[in-house]
Amino acid sequence: MKFYVGNTVKNAVLDAKKYVKMNALCKQIDLSRTQLYTILNQPEMELKYIVGIGKAIGVDLTSNLKGFKKEDLENLVLESEDNFQAVESDMKDELLDIQRKYIASLEENNRLWQRIRELEKGKGV
Repeated sequence: MKFYVGNTVKNAVLDAKKYVKMNALCKQIDLSRTQLYTILNQPEMELKYIVGIGKAIGVDLTSNLKGFKKEDLENLVLESEDNFQAVESDMKDELLDIQRKYIASLEENNRLWQRIRELEKGKGV
């Protein structure tokens, strides 16, 4: 859902540039600098960007939004949790795959060391 913000968010970000680096801000809200500036130059903005930018710079940007209701924020949180759970599941599968590969690598390493010890015993080293 988009809300009219005019220059409110843009001005808040410009004020925050004194103590927040733009690269850090972009990383925190998962946007490139170009994307951020494009969004800031729009008169209307998605709630997720308003909340994300506000959280990143430590300012409640929702307090002056016309038509904003707390339910909008609750819906945004629920959507975020669903997205997080999907990502968490993908990450869990990837982590398990990496763990299996790591264990296989350790087992192969042990076999090679065992083979080296056997060869050294055979040579009398």
